[in-house]
Amino acid sequence: MPERRLTAATPSIVGLMLATSSVEPVAARGARRGVAAVAGAAAVGFGAELVGVATGRPFGHYVYTAKLGPRVGGVPLLAAAAWAMMARPAWVVAGLLDLRPAVRVPLAAGALTAWDVFLDPRMVARNTGDRQGTRASGSRAPPASPPGMRIVSSEPGSAAWRRRRGSRRAATL
Repeated sequence: MPERRLTAATPSIVGLMLATSSVEPVAARGARRGVAAVAGAAAVGFGAELVGVATGRPFGHYVYTAKLGPRVGGVPLLAAAAWAMMARPAWVVAGLLDLRPAVRVPLAAGALTAWDVFLDPRMVARNTGDRQGTRASGSRAPPASPPGMRIVSSEPGSAAWRRRRGSRRAATL
């Protein structure tokens, strides 16, 4: 499929996936609580992205390109939908493995981390996101994620990645 068609299809795909993943919490919790859970996940994810773009903490500076649609504070609105569409499935699967919150929360965060680690290099490759200074040098961007969503990375880990890739420059997604 041509790149422009893939980019144009992204909001529709995310919207359909969000609608699909929103059915379960509404069925499980009722309309008001289910929608509140999805909206809460969207707000937390979007807020974390705003902090990440504004401060570069904890994973280095990055920005989003305009290809993902309208942005607020440099973050595409689509990012909120993307975090919301993945939060509930991650939570449900983690609950199938263990219901204890002390175990379930890290499992769900790990699932979100895995999704983010998988997605970020693809965003860079499709130019919906790019790390500042990495395209010219040909290096790959380190995985970036909102604070609190990543459990396997840290500020020292991100700095080590940048040193390994020979870049201390800021990042762009």
